[in-house]
Amino acid sequence: MSRWLIKTTLIAALMLLQACSGRGELAPVREQGDKPRYQPGTHVVSKGETLYSIAWIYGLDHQTLASRNGIKPPYKIFVDQRISLKRSIATKPAAAKPKSSASKPKRPVTKKSTAKKPIVKKPVAVKKPATKRASVVKKPTRKSYNSNKKVKWHWPHKGRVVSRYSSKAVGKKGISIAGKYGNSVLSAADGKVVYSGNGLKGYGNLIIIKHSKSYLSAYAFNRKLLVKEGQNVRVGQRIAEMGRKGKAAPALYFEIRRNGKPINPQYVLPKSR
Repeated sequence: MSRWLIKTTLIAALMLLQACSGRGELAPVREQGDKPRYQPGTHVVSKGETLYSIAWIYGLDHQTLASRNGIKPPYKIFVDQRISLKRSIATKPAAAKPKSSASKPKRPVTKKSTAKKPIVKKPVAVKKPATKRASVVKKPTRKSYNSNKKVKWHWPHKGRVVSRYSSKAVGKKGISIAGKYGNSVLSAADGKVVYSGNGLKGYGNLIIIKHSKSYLSAYAFNRKLLVKEGQNVRVGQRIAEMGRKGKAAPALYFEIRRNGKPINPQYVLPKSR
């Protein structure tokens, strides 16, 4: 091979390398299986959460939430599990196609007589216009929440109610009962502890107790929790020590939910303490 041919080959190789280096860096390629961690209408389970606590956050009934996600009792869930919060839309069955008229035998057509019959007019009764009654929206009362006779309610603390329930005000879906720091917090009825921890924002050290298929109760801002998840408790049993919300005076924040929705605790609690 001559020197001229070798020089020509080297020059061509250098020119090719310079052309490739001028293209710049390639854009990063996203893998097909990569998906965002959070999606609309979905809750990703974190450590310490239960199905009951997730339902409590979104104001849903725990049984409805379990049914939507195919979770059966005792409603066990795991970290990073995706819980659907939306209702599943049932597909309507397709309408049946009409059968062809070819298969049906044709009936003979009979000609009607053209003679006109005399028309006899009947007296028509005049109806009076119905008066619409104004719809009255009934407010919930103490009696309307006493349908579940199995739950016998008891005051969780005998202090004074310093903040009352409000269906409109934010953060007042229960009542606050005053007391002293470290006072006993009692279970409001027989039941099973379905949450005990501090993973729900805005509740501090929280206990949730299931009393029936419909009723749950919650005890928030405790100094110390004395019961664990899965533990059965009796009415009047000491379950926590009273704490406080931030720098406020010591008080127990108490909620009752019926089918996932907050109700006024004073509608079901006995009048006497």
